[in-house]
Amino acid sequence: MEFIRKKAEEYRQNPKSQESTPANGTIPTYRCQECRDEGGTFVKQPVTQTVKGELVEVMMDHWTVCSCVERGRVEKMMRASQITDAFRDKTFNNFYHQVMPQPIQEAFRKAWVYYNRFDAVQKTANNGIMLMGRPGCGKTHLLAAITNGLMDGGHEVLYVPWVETMEMVKDDMSKEDVNNKRFEKMQTVEVLYIDDLFKPPAQPSAYEIKKLFQVINYRYQERKPILISTERDMEYLLSLDEGLGSRLKEMCHDFRVEIHGGRELNYRLREEPA
Repeated sequence: MEFIRKKAEEYRQNPKSQESTPANGTIPTYRCQECRDEGGTFVKQPVTQTVKGELVEVMMDHWTVCSCVERGRVEKMMRASQITDAFRDKTFNNFYHQVMPQPIQEAFRKAWVYYNRFDAVQKTANNGIMLMGRPGCGKTHLLAAITNGLMDGGHEVLYVPWVETMEMVKDDMSKEDVNNKRFEKMQTVEVLYIDDLFKPPAQPSAYEIKKLFQVINYRYQERKPILISTERDMEYLLSLDEGLGSRLKEMCHDFRVEIHGGRELNYRLREEPA
């Protein structure tokens, strides 16, 4: 409110300032020509007031937030998400599930339903989705499609490629504050997307399991949504740590698909792309 009052005072003192040219005659450049990087503009709007006992309509200056503010927020959110340009291209429309085997069609259906019901399930205990199965069956594409849709709708999503992230953590073991911030962000972000969790053939270390449990337990208690792709199955996760596996199973109860099958499910091995 103080910002708007200040802008209103500046506008009243010099209403033509936005149209004026600097004394040196140069024309300034702006990121947004509409509001000239002010974040908004004042427009005249009719307001009904009581004057001497009568209702009269007067024109008053009203601060209107510029569309560039929302664009800037979305751009900042995109950068923070760590989603690559290649991932931004993955949508439901270019996932050709009609020609895919039945297990993949089921994964598509679950992902589509989850995306469309996100606002309804976001704050519930069952607000996650987990796609499990062999490489090349579309898990990452489908979760990226959900992610892109959520971000386009204004939701904050953090993308965590598990293998690469844990390599960075190992490289920075001497920088405890750096790693603490990484895991704290995983805990608190609105939506967390973990890709390729515990990717075979390597076995997760006790440290990995411990840190993941801390992240999942926090999100479980705070009812924060999680998206997970993994080549492991539910029994494997439960065998690693029953507390971890059972929380994930509950969080993703309605939106968990285990895609069983052989190499015929790997679209990357097809002779002719779908």
